[in-house]
Amino acid sequence: MSFHRTVLIGLLCILPGSGAFAQKAGWMAPTGGYVFDAIARSIRPVVGFVGSAYLGPASVDGIEWASLAPNRRSALVVRDAVLFSVSDLTAPDGTETLDLVQSPRQALWSADSRRAVVLGADGQLVWLTGFGASVTREASWSFDAPAESGSDDPRTWFLLGADPAADKAVVALQTGDRWRVWLAFRTAAPVSLDLTGHPAAAAFSSTGSALFIADETNHQVLQIRDLDSQPSATPIVTSDVYVADPVGMAVAPGDGRLFLVDRTSHSIRILNPGTGELLDELPLDSAPRSISGLSATRFLITAGDGTNAPFYFLDTEPAKVSFVPRGE
Repeated sequence: MSFHRTVLIGLLCILPGSGAFAQKAGWMAPTGGYVFDAIARSIRPVVGFVGSAYLGPASVDGIEWASLAPNRRSALVVRDAVLFSVSDLTAPDGTETLDLVQSPRQALWSADSRRAVVLGADGQLVWLTGFGASVTREASWSFDAPAESGSDDPRTWFLLGADPAADKAVVALQTGDRWRVWLAFRTAAPVSLDLTGHPAAAAFSSTGSALFIADETNHQVLQIRDLDSQPSATPIVTSDVYVADPVGMAVAPGDGRLFLVDRTSHSIRILNPGTGELLDELPLDSAPRSISGLSATRFLITAGDGTNAPFYFLDTEPAKVSFVPRGE
């Protein structure tokens, strides 16, 4: 596996502030850390100084996908359908091959970067731990979802979200235009959620006690509580304007704000997670396509369809959007 080391010079790490929520979008470039560039099939560092940051040359390249740990140092990557663990992106030659997940498709990390939950073929969900030492399988589940009789529709699995401890995860199965959703637990059997429509995005509260799911078909945001007993869903927003085309969600620490990323409006809507009240909006110059967590307060938003589209960063504390151009 070909890994290339990049020396980072003059990086500044901009930590999220603690200012009031009323602060509007600020267009400053965050620096420090890495992003996965799906177009270039590589992990690239954010290089430079505030106001002139850009993406540097690949640290790890030739990969199908990557999931970056919140510690800004580790990653799970897939190349040629094989899962690898990279413990230090500044010295990526030291990797570990993980023959623990069949056909890995997606991965999400715990907030402390000590655990990851990985979605594999046919809905297999695997919890991994021991990062920085020797990675081992902690638990695994396979979902009871037999193919429908007489149906030739392809089946596609999605890992929609995980709680901060990576103990719980939301998994969805699409078969044609039909969807099924499960709440999976590291230490207990998965529970099927009785939902209709298209679950386009999900996010857990910062305590892991509540779950939010955006339903694209019914234009709703659902709040699901009692996750460890009898999960029950309550719509907190029903609007074909506010929930037009959701592609991602995030919850701020302390659970005071829910961030809903909408493709059609090129915006991030900030909602009260208890009442669904619209608190504010942050604009984007391009249509967002996906969101992934970089830390508890920072998220990477991939936008646009062109190779020159910048990377957007959503900070939840304080609420603002910034960007970094793709660079050479």
